[in-house]
Amino acid sequence: MEKKQKHLNVVVETIEGESVALEVNIENKVSHLMEKAMKELSIDINTASTYEMLYNGTLMNPDSKIEVYNIPENGIVLLQRRPKVG
Repeated sequence: MEKKQKHLNVVVETIEGESVALEVNIENKVSHLMEKAMKELSIDINTASTYEMLYNGTLMNPDSKIEVYNIPENGIVLLQRRPKVG
């Protein structure tokens, strides 16, 4: 029996006002979504460790599956630089 992949359209926005619509498999990790968004937004993928993603004000764990955040179709996720500490 073939397993149906669960795809979701997500809009990733930056604080700078850029946005990109992406189709992702909700069984993928948040880190996959972040890398895909960074590529589309021409952000250096080598700086991924300095970025974070938030949904509804909640910090998303890069190692969690996208599905745990219950993002609706065309839901908006924020991609931003991590605040500097100290």
